Amino acid sequence: AIVMQRQAHPEKRMPEWEETAATACAVQNMHIQAAAFPGLACYWSSWHAAARDSPEMRDFLGMGVEDKCMGFFIVAACRRDLRDRRRRCLDDFSVEWHH
Repeated sequence: AIVMQRQAHPEKRMPEWEETAATACAVQNMHIQAAAFPGLACYWSSWHAAARDSPEMRDFLGMGVEDKCMGFFIVAACRRDLRDRRRRCLDDFSVEWHH
């Protein structure tokens, strides 16, 4: 599970968005590291909100009142020779700058 855990000491707290961003960066680092190993496949899933945000899940994960479950990082073994067959069109990644 990917859980953003709020700092325990309110006087030292960062804004929630910074803690969320730091958690996302940590997950990206895990993904980059896992991608370096042939035979591993991984992805971040936000999963179903009803299950992810349920009191039962919070209890199972031992989450505090202000903690947030951001999803799940799935890692699985795969054949080492599998290739990513997805094709991305560069037209889908355009940016417009406005002054």
